[in-house]
Amino acid sequence: MAIIPNKLECAYCLRNYTHGGECKEPRNSDSGCLGFKQDPKGCIKGGYKLTKLSFPLYHEIPMLNEWTSGWTINGVDTEIKITHIKGIRWNTRKGELIIIGYIEYYENEYHKDYKKDIKTKLKIIDGGKNQ
Repeated sequence: MAIIPNKLECAYCLRNYTHGGECKEPRNSDSGCLGFKQDPKGCIKGGYKLTKLSFPLYHEIPMLNEWTSGWTINGVDTEIKITHIKGIRWNTRKGELIIIGYIEYYENEYHKDYKKDIKTKLKIIDGGKNQ
């Protein structure tokens, strides 16, 4: 994994409270944190602006406030969490259900397979059909 700048260590740390850890105080400085343990999934982004997610017909939609895998962002596998749904629309031409809401996701810009893109795109990578 690539080296993360000292000022971003808290966002990428497994011990941070946003990743389920116990650390709540930013301890990063110019020299870095001694307790830093990198989360391979990256840092948590999103949750502050409305986002649209498209689901193919018969695809299982994840539960609210639960992390679900089976997504990719800029070429790297990730997890998402839908925190709030504001609206639902149908795209009848493509056969997709579009959920409009607040979504959090992991993004690791320092992953070796990460492809920097101007616009971040979340894509479903599993089949996910209901049985």
